[in-house]
Amino acid sequence: MKWTTRIACITLLAGCTTYSARAGGYAMGAAELDILFDPGRFSWRAGVTYVVPHRKTDRGPQAGEDTAASFSYFSGAMKLTLFEGLSCAATVSQPYGGFTEASVPAANGTLDEILLITETALTCAPRFELDTGNVYLLAGVFQERLSYDLTRELAPNALADVDLDGTAYGLRVGVAYDIPEIAFRTQLMYRSGTSYGAQGRLTAPGDLVGSTDPSVTVPAYGEGIVPQSIELQAQTGIAPGWLVFGSLLWQDWSRLEKFSIDSELFSDTSIHNWRDGWTATFGVGHAFTEQASGLIAFSYDHGTSTGWELGSGNTWIGTVGGSLKDAFGGELRGGFSAAYLAPLAETENGAANAAAAAGWAYGVNLSYNLSF
Repeated sequence: MKWTTRIACITLLAGCTTYSARAGGYAMGAAELDILFDPGRFSWRAGVTYVVPHRKTDRGPQAGEDTAASFSYFSGAMKLTLFEGLSCAATVSQPYGGFTEASVPAANGTLDEILLITETALTCAPRFELDTGNVYLLAGVFQERLSYDLTRELAPNALADVDLDGTAYGLRVGVAYDIPEIAFRTQLMYRSGTSYGAQGRLTAPGDLVGSTDPSVTVPAYGEGIVPQSIELQAQTGIAPGWLVFGSLLWQDWSRLEKFSIDSELFSDTSIHNWRDGWTATFGVGHAFTEQASGLIAFSYDHGTSTGWELGSGNTWIGTVGGSLKDAFGGELRGGFSAAYLAPLAETENGAANAAAAAGWAYGVNLSYNLSF
């Protein structure tokens, strides 16, 4: 019996791992490219993850506030085997995001801030059979759509709203090798960086500029980047019904020095000066029956913040997940994660330095996979 026969949840952070702190920064979810290795001619997958973080600010204007907003993100993938030895997958995911909300402005006046990037991609994987196992060459292109919303207090009781949108393009390339008989697979993937020149509008009370209108709207612009990343994944069966897996992901967030907003009413530069981020994960999967499988995984995410802002700190994550196959050829997957968020402190802003206490985040995920 092949060791893969009774293993359902075998790929890292792809349907069973719910809170995916992926190499720090704004990283969130990821494209489900493991669908390229599904044995069926056609495969379809869709899932959603909901995350609830809790961490209070304990120094600065927002002391006592829990500014980490809950958020959700989705992913979907559809794979088609065009002919023997070539599969392609169309994917949609939300790989990057940042969500904060507060009732008291921060030192720079910010109340609420939402950044969300949605990726649509096409990736193909030609397969070459060897005497033992298969080699895959992975290559694809993606489009990112950025959405940014900011609410900021420009003067007492005078709030400005900024809405920006942008589009960027990139590519991913990689190589994989597998031995299906023992559920062995290793994969190395590179994802290029992207650069944004986002455009939109800023709306503010008219009296700020001497207008008699209740509000005025002016053009606004933003600039920022998403840096490149490299990820190594590996898994192998260790006995019938048992599998171990792990990954190491690096992303050079040190390239994101700042994010800038410019308009006629105000200009702002958010200094990041982050360091590179990396995430290591290890887990074990087990098939209880032909239909039911489960896993447990542990991750460490090396935070990117360097004292300029309260962004991404060190994070430890534990996950339990499971899957259940149905009579229609589908598979329902779900999981729960708990993440410990280490305390953070600003050190580079003088009297405006803020700090955040240690906290926790909890995530749940549900997805469905169909293959035939």
